Amino acid sequence: MISLTNILKEIGDASSSVPYTHTDSGNNKYETVEKYEFEIGEDTYVVTMFVSDIDTSLDSKKDYKKGDTGMSIMFGLKTDKYQGGDTSRTNKGVQYQVMATVTKILKDYVAKHPELVEISYEPVKKNTDDQAREKLYQAYVQKNLPDWKYKKDSYGYIYLNKPPESSKSIFSRFFKK
Repeated sequence: MISLTNILKEIGDASSSVPYTHTDSGNNKYETVEKYEFEIGEDTYVVTMFVSDIDTSLDSKKDYKKGDTGMSIMFGLKTDKYQGGDTSRTNKGVQYQVMATVTKILKDYVAKHPELVEISYEPVKKNTDDQAREKLYQAYVQKNLPDWKYKKDSYGYIYLNKPPESSKSIFSRFFKK
């Protein structure tokens, strides 16, 4: 029997992920596109990452260095009509497994790419007041990337920014003068 306590503990926890496969990687002039897929039951989900260089000439990006990258991520259910993933609600009760797997893919990518300093996404909404997916995604982000800064812009996009690396040496942090 599933208890409410177990469900609440699971929200934001990436431990119930399923195996995934890196299915495609492609480059164009401005970005690299990485695609992953995973299955839950009879459904296949697609995660697509659009990775590009950060424009360090922008005032808002001045803390980053040349070679740092940013990523826009999206995911959804693969259908005959939407090979890239449909974001409609399936109402199959697997949202925690889906989120755990998307989070695992994201964390694995972040671990392999220290140059990644910004992640952005747009939660899909039923209407302008709907915040269900935004709150669900936020729970996973804050639990799994706790040091990353969470910011929402006026268009509804979410930006996660990796904290700039400290320029202080480890010794100066331990031994104050």
